[in-house]
Amino acid sequence: MNHSSKEVDLQSFLKKLDKSKRSICFVDSVLHFKKVQQIQTLSNSKILFLVNSKILVKEAKNSNQKFIYFKNYFSLIKIIFRLKKENFDFLIAACVDQIHFQLIYFFCRFSFFVSIDEGIFSVDKFSRFNSENKFNPETHKLFFFLEKIFSYPKVPRYFLNKSVYHFGWFNENLYKDTVLKNKVICMEQSLDQQFGKVKIFIGQPFKWMGLDTKNENQIINFIKNERIDIYLKHPRETRQNSIISKVNCPIVEIGTDAENFLNLIYQDRLAIFSFMSSVVFGISKEFDINIICLPISENLKFKHNAFLDMLKVSEIQFKLLPYDR
Repeated sequence: MNHSSKEVDLQSFLKKLDKSKRSICFVDSVLHFKKVQQIQTLSNSKILFLVNSKILVKEAKNSNQKFIYFKNYFSLIKIIFRLKKENFDFLIAACVDQIHFQLIYFFCRFSFFVSIDEGIFSVDKFSRFNSENKFNPETHKLFFFLEKIFSYPKVPRYFLNKSVYHFGWFNENLYKDTVLKNKVICMEQSLDQQFGKVKIFIGQPFKWMGLDTKNENQIINFIKNERIDIYLKHPRETRQNSIISKVNCPIVEIGTDAENFLNLIYQDRLAIFSFMSSVVFGISKEFDINIICLPISENLKFKHNAFLDMLKVSEIQFKLLPYDR
């Protein structure tokens, strides 16, 4: 696909839009949300996002996007029946293998479907998205029989064939042997997050500190909502005394002290997050230091306040982040 054909594809997409209608989108990750926002800016479209993650709720609110949050299949079905009265312009999604998406596809009304990259699956000609014409009974036994009886659900390739356009972020040559080869509109990678600060959360054996299960869950939610990049494991932290089994970001375990490790990397690009770790006393004052506050017991609150006072006496600048989720 040369540059001119790329322009033709983009223009045909823009001409097909009905600006009097809004469109609908299902996303299940921040990455896909950002990509759809790129397309939204490009096309100046009104999009209603359907999301099932609290992280995406935060993203949508911060971006002033219209959205509906659903907790489970039952709540999604109720939403779909409410939305059936509306005729949307286009439906856009990446994760076409998900039942959430397929419910929206088959029961909502829209003029045409637009797909976007679902990682390397989109360009790998041997992936399910490109090669599977029916469910494999060995790997998707339930879906195999459901599709045989009810013609639902469908394999991902079905929806990629149905898409009128596909927005892609890989090199255009990678699509040539896929079902998407004649419908790709190539996009440039967004640089919005490229120069942001790396967010590191300092782990601790939280149970030993007096935090209960409720507080641990609040820390887990904080890590998810704040989109922490790295969880730095405490040397004495285990699955039994902490939260590492439930953390949804990379966990780094180092063989040296955390202070030296942090001081060696990205001094002006690190944002450090902690509940009450002594590590913050030994790191560069150039770091962006954030201390979270939790609704904890009075005894532990006394200790936490003393910790904050020690930071002030040490002339360590920090931002206090009350837990409000």
